[in-house]
Amino acid sequence: MKTLYYATESSEAGDRLQRLLETIVSPEQRVICRSREEFFSNLRQPSATTGFFILLATTKEELNEFFIMRKQFSYLRIILILPDRSNESIAKGNALHPRYLDFIDSDFQDVCAVMRKMMRQQKEGSEAGDLFPNFVRDQKGFRVELC
Repeated sequence: MKTLYYATESSEAGDRLQRLLETIVSPEQRVICRSREEFFSNLRQPSATTGFFILLATTKEELNEFFIMRKQFSYLRIILILPDRSNESIAKGNALHPRYLDFIDSDFQDVCAVMRKMMRQQKEGSEAGDLFPNFVRDQKGFRVELC
């Protein structure tokens, strides 16, 4: 199970979040993307649907790019970090249906706690023989997330 971390620009907040993630996700289980091309390449991998995504939108433009692609994100387990606390950003962020929503000015301790819980739940589901404990198949065979 991979954890994909996306932050295009090197920023104090992005570097701080990356350091925290490195303490809870092993190197072989994490992928750090610092460019859009690298992120989209990883997103196309078959294993992407089973992993976790931590998306750091450092600007409103990046958030808009995520918002445009919201249908592609609908089946992913996302933790989203917003660039500001404006109502517009919060509305766009919620449209991505993240598991957790935080802001760039946060200390990211809650993000780490949520990641630990998601990883524990995934491990417990995998040990029970269910690789996708939060999903069922619809009539066409597509995975649909249980709420």
